[in-house]
Amino acid sequence: MHQKQLLNLTIKKLIGEATADELLALDNLVKNHPEDAFFVNTMTAFFNTEAEIEEGQSERLFNRIKGKIKP
Repeated sequence: MHQKQLLNLTIKKLIGEATADELLALDNLVKNHPEDAFFVNTMTAFFNTEAEIEEGQSERLFNRIKGKIKP
């Protein structure tokens, strides 16, 4: 049940339609289910990255992501 709520709240957050109460609920879900933090963080990064990709930015984006990967 919490997974459906997690998905709905994450989507609302990403499209900018989440209320303060919904953002708090999402934060509480992640605190109560730490394994879900990966999902929320990945979706947020993907959503934000997609908006940044334009012609000529792919290599810069790749290098930025590569720099965050720890060997």
